[in-house]
Amino acid sequence: MTSASPEPRQVKAPVTVKPPAPPPSSALPMPLGAYTLEEVIGQGGMGTVYKARRQGLDRVMAVKLINAGAFASDVERHRFRVEAENAAKLQHPNIVQVLEVGDVGGQAYFVMEYVEGPMLSSMVQDKPLQWRQACRYVKTLAEAVQFAHQKGILHRDLKPQNVLIDRFDAPKIADFGLSRQIGYEGGLTVTGQMIGTPNYMPLEQALGEHSKVGPWSDVYSLGAILYELVTTIPPFLGTTIADIVDRLQRQQPISPIGVNPQIPPDLNTVILKCLEKDADQRYESAAELAVELGRVLRDVPIEARPISAPNRLLRWAKRNKALAALSTFAVVMVVAIALVSTYSYWQTSMALAREAKLRQDAEKAILAAEAAKSDLSVALSRSDFLRGLEFINQEIPKPSEGLAYLASALRHDPRNQAAQTRLVSMLASRAWMIPAGPPLKHAGNVIKVVYSPDGKTVLTGSRDGTAILWNARTSDKIRTFGKHEKELTDICFSRDGKLIATASRDGTARIWVTATGKQATLPLQHNNPVNSVAFDPDGKWLLTAADGGIVALWDTTTGDPVPRLGSRTRPLSAGVAFAKFSPNGNLIVAASGSNAMIWEVGSGDGHPTGEDADAPRRRGTQSLSITCPGEVSAAAFSPDSEQLVVAFGGSNASSKRWYAEIYNPHTGSLIGSRMEEHTARIVDASFSPDGNYIATASLDRTARVWDAKTGTRVGQRLEHQLGVTSAVFSPDSKHLLTASVSGNVMLWNVGSSRAEVSPLQQSEQILSITFSPDGKSIATALADSTARIYHIGRASAAPVHMQQDGVLKARFNAAGDRVISWGVGSEVFLWDALTGKLISKLPHPDQGRIGAEWSADGKTILTYQAFRAARLWDGATGQPKGGWLAEDPRLRMATLSPDGSWILTALDRNEVGLFSTADGKQAGDYIDVPGAISYLAFSKDSKRFGVAMAAPGEASDDPVSMKVWTVAPLATTDIALGEVHEVPQHEGRLSPTGDLQLIARSETPGRGDNSAVTLWDFKKSREQNREMRHGDPVTAARFSPDGKYVVTGSSDSTARVWDTATGKPVTPPLQHAGVVNAVAMSPDSGSIATIAGNLPSSYFPTRADCKIVVWDKETDMPVIDALTHPGPNRDRDARPRDVTFSPDGRRLLVAWNNGSICIWTIKLEPGATPTWLPDIAESLAGMRINTLGVLETIPDPAALLRSASEQLPDTPAKNQRVAREKDPLRRVVMTGAPLGPLNALAAAITQTGND
Repeated sequence: MTSASPEPRQVKAPVTVKPPAPPPSSALPMPLGAYTLEEVIGQGGMGTVYKARRQGLDRVMAVKLINAGAFASDVERHRFRVEAENAAKLQHPNIVQVLEVGDVGGQAYFVMEYVEGPMLSSMVQDKPLQWRQACRYVKTLAEAVQFAHQKGILHRDLKPQNVLIDRFDAPKIADFGLSRQIGYEGGLTVTGQMIGTPNYMPLEQALGEHSKVGPWSDVYSLGAILYELVTTIPPFLGTTIADIVDRLQRQQPISPIGVNPQIPPDLNTVILKCLEKDADQRYESAAELAVELGRVLRDVPIEARPISAPNRLLRWAKRNKALAALSTFAVVMVVAIALVSTYSYWQTSMALAREAKLRQDAEKAILAAEAAKSDLSVALSRSDFLRGLEFINQEIPKPSEGLAYLASALRHDPRNQAAQTRLVSMLASRAWMIPAGPPLKHAGNVIKVVYSPDGKTVLTGSRDGTAILWNARTSDKIRTFGKHEKELTDICFSRDGKLIATASRDGTARIWVTATGKQATLPLQHNNPVNSVAFDPDGKWLLTAADGGIVALWDTTTGDPVPRLGSRTRPLSAGVAFAKFSPNGNLIVAASGSNAMIWEVGSGDGHPTGEDADAPRRRGTQSLSITCPGEVSAAAFSPDSEQLVVAFGGSNASSKRWYAEIYNPHTGSLIGSRMEEHTARIVDASFSPDGNYIATASLDRTARVWDAKTGTRVGQRLEHQLGVTSAVFSPDSKHLLTASVSGNVMLWNVGSSRAEVSPLQQSEQILSITFSPDGKSIATALADSTARIYHIGRASAAPVHMQQDGVLKARFNAAGDRVISWGVGSEVFLWDALTGKLISKLPHPDQGRIGAEWSADGKTILTYQAFRAARLWDGATGQPKGGWLAEDPRLRMATLSPDGSWILTALDRNEVGLFSTADGKQAGDYIDVPGAISYLAFSKDSKRFGVAMAAPGEASDDPVSMKVWTVAPLATTDIALGEVHEVPQHEGRLSPTGDLQLIARSETPGRGDNSAVTLWDFKKSREQNREMRHGDPVTAARFSPDGKYVVTGSSDSTARVWDTATGKPVTPPLQHAGVVNAVAMSPDSGSIATIAGNLPSSYFPTRADCKIVVWDKETDMPVIDALTHPGPNRDRDARPRDVTFSPDGRRLLVAWNNGSICIWTIKLEPGATPTWLPDIAESLAGMRINTLGVLETIPDPAALLRSASEQLPDTPAKNQRVAREKDPLRRVVMTGAPLGPLNALAAAITQTGND
């Protein structure tokens, strides 16, 4: 073993260069584009990081500025841009996300997520971290680094100062300023130049041997970080940089277990293996290190072995030759003593061992291992659940990634109800792109995908030089169309689908017979690469565009050039990017440099085109040239061929504006106004099939929809995280499909500018997208050599819907199969809660205020009408049980005892009456109370009742005292309460525990403070000193069903959950977008439902944006997508009034101000998560979390979906028809499996798969 004793602690000496000073504190806050810089939070040699706030959104970000500002050199700007680009490629929960890159007045900057937490380095200033915590941190970092390596990025500067710890105690890697592409040898670093921080860099990096730097170098840095976390010092220290590098070359690091004996030997071995000087002796990848650290955390043997004694001795001898000979004898003696001691210990152990003891130890070990495994699974499940919520809730949500993490959470712990509920909500309440079959594979990137006119087949073209025809329903290959010598650039069908054309960089275009796969003509020869091909509407001509300024027409029967453009080819001044026919076939447009060239080629019947039908025939002549102040990047004809949209821009190096304009293609005159909102290249422009809209797609990360008549923008900008490369209208013109550089596909509603389907995330850049002719499916072409087909799903979680005008409240019965609703009117409605069908109307004599409630067993309904009478009804049928009770024109309210024996009534003259439900007779006389009655309640055992009232002379809705009576004998109890005040929520003020606690609003004399809730204890006749306070007035309050908690809502836009025993909050404030108007807790007290939002205002008197959210009490996170009104366009004017859970907690009942009553199923049947649920989630997400904890794409999500459907349980509904059904997706529905809210999703999968 090593001989050197630990040296005195020395100062760490990282390489630092003092940067230009950032703006002084006096200059902050300082505006920068759309951001306001508030304070400096980090500074390095290249840039300074500021805490900033996005103007208009009040969202905190981190903004990094290059230190030299407008005076930065080209090298500095390149490094800065590389850092931003590399970090932007890495979408991982443990890597700080880059959200935007920009330049303001020459000041380069990029925007990152703001991580509210400390740097890792600040956590080991004085003492080491607990080894499990350190191990967990570095395992997570290793998984993130492995993700970066898979994306081809080396960090090269991993150190504790570049790691941030977020509020979930998860590490995030920051600062990719020294990162570079794996395998890239060129660039800004010269051989021998040291890049990084020497305390944490491997030998090959310290010596500037950049060709030897690779993923193994980042593994060393991870080991160095772990070394410091468990020892508080890096592996090598020195007073100068040269000193550190010299020690790195000559010495071995001190064994970390020698510095901190608390760490386990296996962790010591892992750290030292990372720090090997020979890169071949380290872990081959960060993934391998992550797996090894996982073994350490699980206390299972690691794969790496400690350095053997002979090797360690040999290394020591090489460094200390003079002492080697003198130490030989001592080493031999030590070994001999060790052998003798070991043998003696073995003999003693064998003699003392007992079979029973061994069995007992083994059983204990098994139990401990199982417990540890269970604890680890629960921890991993919670971690993945929180990561999933991060993806779902970020500014530009990533639901596919979120879904994958939720599925992983359920794989770790199938009983994680919060994760299950959130996942089920996402699957059921959102529409998803449903994978329709296996990937359509090529040997090279697929550059384009198109549907045949009848939609039965799909054609793909690839850079491998081939085009392939596929069955659109089964994804089976039908035939391959030859092979060009070079990559394809374009493909297309003729309008009748009988011919196919391909264009290639080999200088040819080819025409193929679809039915046979044979060439219809000889290759159409060009002298330069062919860029585009297009058939005329009749399929008689083929239009080609090629480099060298060539536009040509060809006879599709003979393959001969057609002299319609004046000659065989039409040379232009620049290369031709594309050429297109107008829909009627009479016009051609071609883009060449800054010109859009238009030719009239005549109609199929021989008549001339243009405005003057009597003019001389002009077919084959160039009608006009539209010259733009910049490069023409896209052009398209309207469906009637009477308009042409042209996109152009980038007229000089400093120009960042791109425009689109609408022209008359016959005269070249401008139509409408210029479309001028894009700030980067417009790569696509097209008309909608109905001709009413134009869509543009731009690398400025947006797509826009414009009015085709006026050129004005329609709706909002359609935003993406990276540049948008395609925008395609659906056949019915109602939807727009967009694709971005990041592999993201979005389906938008043209009218509302809302995404109608959850974003589809592909593994690579999308090179082409298209709709099927019926608009029910899409196809994508990817840079991973595949094309994929998806059916467009629909949101399937439609609630059970009921309608009652003027409804105010609705409640479930005890069984959850009936609902009563009431409000303004003369009737109480009784509904079937499972179907939404009306069972009966419970009529009352007059219009007026009505109240209703269920008996505790759910078999009886009590109703009352103010100023009339009360009545009991059968809870199953709605038929009356006897006549009217407690008839009195002074009646104000009534309530039923839990055992159903008594009805308590309140009169408007401050009197209370008690009536028997058995015979309707009154028990005794009316009881006078000293104030206007506001609230009646029975105790849980029905033996007492309480009355809240106002003091004489006070307003009736301001109760200030309460009296309690026993039922038999009817007598008041000796309770005198102090002043109490009402929360405007009638339910929940009496605790279910039966101790008659009352939730009351606290009011400070002279201040009118109504921002707190207090509890009154009836038994002790005093107020509990447990004030539960909000920042603004309390608007809602309820007990949990078990009485252990109180949930409150406030106009401060928060809801809180409080412990009734202590009065302390058990959750942080649950933040909302507006006033919390109503609250409820689930029967198990594990979930909270809230109604919150912005009510109509003077600015928007007819609009309201109120939503229902369900929160998990343990994680303080929403566990369902926010529920909005399910009516047309989500009926944004509708506001929820009341919310409650079903008795089993699986459903949510909501009453709306427009008379709607909705029941949503939000959870599956109780129990562990079925095994097929994560599979369905991952198949729709298209990605999963692998065994290393890394997010990865699924090669064939359709196969996983089919496999998941086959796992569904058999039920009695399965019959011979099911047995004959070969499509497993149909069996999802036909088996009638108990999928709850997912039954509708399965139906949507089946319907879209069989349309």
